Amino acid sequence: MSLIKMCIFYELFSYSLLLCIYYDKIVKEKYKNITLEENYMNILQIAILAFIIIESLNVLMLYFSPGMKRGNALGVFNAWEKSQENEEMKSFVSYLSSWVAGAKLIFIMIGIVIIIWGNFETQIATTIALIISIASFFFKLYPIIKKMDAKDQISPKGYSRTLLYMIIGFIAVFIIVLVIALIQYL
Repeated sequence: MSLIKMCIFYELFSYSLLLCIYYDKIVKEKYKNITLEENYMNILQIAILAFIIIESLNVLMLYFSPGMKRGNALGVFNAWEKSQENEEMKSFVSYLSSWVAGAKLIFIMIGIVIIIWGNFETQIATTIALIISIASFFFKLYPIIKKMDAKDQISPKGYSRTLLYMIIGFIAVFIIVLVIALIQYL
C-alpha cells in the first residue's frame, strides 16, 4: 500500500512541477518579448533541479518507506528495527522522519520557485546557500554517523564513508557549477 501512495505522491509532485514550468513558459511567451536564450535553463537552474530531484526521492523514501536501506532512508541504522518494536519509539521515530521530510519539502519548493522565477543573481545566492547548508553535514552529522559506523550501529559497514563521498560530491558539483556560472556572468 505504501508503494501506491509513494507513486501517487511522486506523480502529483511531478505534474505540479511540470505545470509550474510550462505555465511560466506560456505566460512569458504570450505576454513578453523574450529571446531564445531565455527559454533554456542555465547551468545553475540545471544543478538546482538535479538536487531537487534527488532530494524529492529522499522525501518519498522518508514519507512512504522510511525503513529502506537505500536512498538515505533510516533502514541503514540498526536502531531502526529496535524502534519498530516499541510503540512509543516507533511513533517518535516516525514523527522525526516525517518532520525531516517536511523540512526538505520546504526547501524543494523554494528551489522550484527559484528555478522558475528567480533571476540569475538569486540563483547564484541559492547555489552558495546550498553549498553552505550541505557542508553543515560535517558539523554534527558526520561525526555522529562515523562513530555509529565504527560501533557497527549501521549497515552496511562503511556507509558513513559512502555518505561522506556523496556529500563531498554534491559540494564539488555546486562549486564547479558556481565557478562556471560566475565566469559566464562576468
